[in-house]
Amino acid sequence: MAKRVPKLGHEKWEAVRICAEDEVLAGIQDAQRKLTAENPDRVVTVGGNCMASLALFDYLHGKYENVGIVWIYAHPDVSTLNDGYPNAHAMVLGNLLEQGAPQLVSRMRHPVFKPSDVLHVGLQQLHDYQEVCLNKHRCCGFSRCPHGGKRHAGSV
Repeated sequence: MAKRVPKLGHEKWEAVRICAEDEVLAGIQDAQRKLTAENPDRVVTVGGNCMASLALFDYLHGKYENVGIVWIYAHPDVSTLNDGYPNAHAMVLGNLLEQGAPQLVSRMRHPVFKPSDVLHVGLQQLHDYQEVCLNKHRCCGFSRCPHGGKRHAGSV
């Protein structure tokens, strides 16, 4: 369960479980079952919760040897439980890179993506922990930040 702990003058959640973890894991399993049964050549998602992308990208990575991710979203979704936000939808890209929540990474059926397979295009300034993660993994990308925002590793 989650408990409140202070960090850098701000309240933060320290969690050992993902919020609604049982439901999230059941959703991943349901998506995997449907993808296996249908065996589509491609999958398109528009809108909805980013958590839907975990099973889809994992499926496509198993189907095609040379597949990459262009993550066009306001933020990179590389949170971990240690970052104070225990919601799975904020961990999706991190899980695909094997740095997210272990209980989500372990549900993947295919190898994790390499950082060179990922391009993040975002619209919001990165939080420090997001920039650290993207730079550590050397993921290419950029964020549009009109107020002196940061770019992360690589150039586009």
